Amino acid sequence: MSFKVSGLPAALGAAAILCLVSGAAAEPATETVARSIEAAVRLYGPDSWASSSLLKVSPDGEGYRLAFETSAALAPAIMPWTVKTATPLSFGLRPAEGGLWNFETSGPFALGTELLAGNRSNALSLDVASQTVAGLFDPVAVFPRRADVGLKDAKLALRAGQESVKFSIGALDMTSSVTDQAAGKGNVDATFSIDGLSATTGAFPRPEAKVSAERVDGTYAIGRLDLAGIGNIVRFWQVTAGGKDAAALTDAERAELRTILKAHLPMLEAIGGAFTAKNVRMSEAGRGFSAETLGYSSRWEGMGDKASFIIGASLTKVTIDAGIWPRELEAALPTSAGLDVGFGGFDLGALWRDAALVRSEKETALLPRDHATTLLFPDGRIGVTIKDLTLQSPLYDFRLTGQMSLAMAQTSLPTGSVTVTALDFDRTVKYLQDNAKTVPLYSRAAFVALMMKGLGKDAGGGTTTWAVTFDAAGKIVVNGQPLPI
Repeated sequence: MSFKVSGLPAALGAAAILCLVSGAAAEPATETVARSIEAAVRLYGPDSWASSSLLKVSPDGEGYRLAFETSAALAPAIMPWTVKTATPLSFGLRPAEGGLWNFETSGPFALGTELLAGNRSNALSLDVASQTVAGLFDPVAVFPRRADVGLKDAKLALRAGQESVKFSIGALDMTSSVTDQAAGKGNVDATFSIDGLSATTGAFPRPEAKVSAERVDGTYAIGRLDLAGIGNIVRFWQVTAGGKDAAALTDAERAELRTILKAHLPMLEAIGGAFTAKNVRMSEAGRGFSAETLGYSSRWEGMGDKASFIIGASLTKVTIDAGIWPRELEAALPTSAGLDVGFGGFDLGALWRDAALVRSEKETALLPRDHATTLLFPDGRIGVTIKDLTLQSPLYDFRLTGQMSLAMAQTSLPTGSVTVTALDFDRTVKYLQDNAKTVPLYSRAAFVALMMKGLGKDAGGGTTTWAVTFDAAGKIVVNGQPLPI
């Protein structure tokens, strides 16, 4: 699918559509205005919309209704896949105060596609028993001021040869909003909850693997989104460039776009989210593991300069079915785990400044292959900050914190220092020794544990600590003692 504003994300094109029709918000719903809205949608939509009859805009009370022939709209976008079935979509637009628009759509939705390759057939289908989407849209913003999405009994199935994936949701509720708008910027906050989540994968003749969770709750946020900058870019493509392809820009147009980008990139300061699941179950051939809670979060910070990526995860109340985990190693299975790690060394500022140059295709072709990588990692290394890493089981209770530096070159070893803390490490050593004769793995682990006990430092309160450092030459020192490796 080729957009006339192909240099922009599709969301910016959608914003540009409503920019054109926002002047009609104060007028009565008429056929004349409906035709102007229809023309705007055709102008800023995919090329196929310009000559097809898949779109119809009509007056609807005090607003307008946009009806799409979904099948014809998707056909050129997903080739060589073929659209077999697709529910037509209908959106209602109602003018609101301040040049904003209310939007809404609802009803069941079904989509079926197929790809024929020789004598093999691949298929994808989506069935939603009930869906509702409503909110308030700002023509100059990528994200709606407010959006409420609800799905009931949604099923997605993909078959590719002998492989198959099935995904289902009992219910999904999501709300997002743009808040704290000032100086042309705003925060985008979203929350969602899912009931009855399940996924199944399989390939004949292997047994199916399943993942399910009774409920998943999550959040997502974008910090200080540059709404004014997005509006300036939309207006550039709408007015100056006239919807032409990015490769067809004149030198003057490219210079104007470069000025806009230099003033506004990056267009956000932070991005990230989190989710928590309960009663998670993963299984294969009827056997697997479950956890009462599975948590995960990730976040990019400092998007305009020296950026960092932060990951957090937690797992509690883990149980594993017999036959999946060796019975003699049950005590070594973590019953809970936690992770809080940050990654640094990214110079996203350099990437933004480079993107603002708006090079032509010929100029881009002259750049070295590793141009972007060199800009992103100016020191050739990634810094890792382990704020917390915990592992607990009936056999052990460990915690690790520290700093590491990873080189991009595969031949360079990591460097850094970490501190490992163990609670009641004598219990771990004793368990390994008591079971060394029956479990060969414990025999080898007991030898290492005894060596580590001798190197450990008593920190009081039943805890033992190890300060570990390692350098680029491969030398490892534990509590001041070099290891003979």
